[in-house]
Amino acid sequence: MSHKFTKQNLTIWALLLLSVSTVSLSAKWSYGGEFSFIHFTGESSLRHFGAGIFGEYGMNDLTTLRGSAGYFFPHSYQASVLAFAKSSSTIPYTKEVLVDSRITFTNLAMDCKRYFIGRHEGDENDRFGFFGFAGSGLMIGSRESDIPSFEQSLYTVPIQDEKKGSFINWIVSAGFGAEYLLGSTYLYASFRCSYAFDKANQQYIKTDAPLGFNYNFGMRIPFLIKSE
Repeated sequence: MSHKFTKQNLTIWALLLLSVSTVSLSAKWSYGGEFSFIHFTGESSLRHFGAGIFGEYGMNDLTTLRGSAGYFFPHSYQASVLAFAKSSSTIPYTKEVLVDSRITFTNLAMDCKRYFIGRHEGDENDRFGFFGFAGSGLMIGSRESDIPSFEQSLYTVPIQDEKKGSFINWIVSAGFGAEYLLGSTYLYASFRCSYAFDKANQQYIKTDAPLGFNYNFGMRIPFLIKSE
């Protein structure tokens, strides 16, 4: 089942992201940015480069809440669309037609992060950190597909010429990473595995990308907001 991209869905998730930055006036905070590369399993073999921003709230020295938003640049691939015979006597009654497609998407995520080595706010004697995280989020994307001509006298394709559309999928993810304090900035690398519960726009165009592997490199800058 696929979900339509609506302003209501985006608003709800935006409020969740904003909650990371409004939990308390006395808390340990971090913000930062990262560069990413993600590739998906399945027939589509989607691969995207991207960039993102995030904010973290330190619940204690070992546990944080993290809200992030990342944009992944367009990638071209071959998807498929199902064509139906105009007559019930035509064999086969259905055929898959390959279509050239271009897809781009934005990830919005909320994670809980836990340190196994080091802590959220280190110092010169505690520079290295190793952590794991898990959470859920949304994959919000758009796709543009070119539908070729295909035995029009025998078959009908549900969409013709050029198809533009959007999709929104729920995902769950987990991963791990390591960071090092350099001056007042943490440099880090992390790995994330994500699974999409829903498949984008399966009604017409089939995109097989069930499991994603995401590699991130970035920086985290801590600061402390103190209540008066």
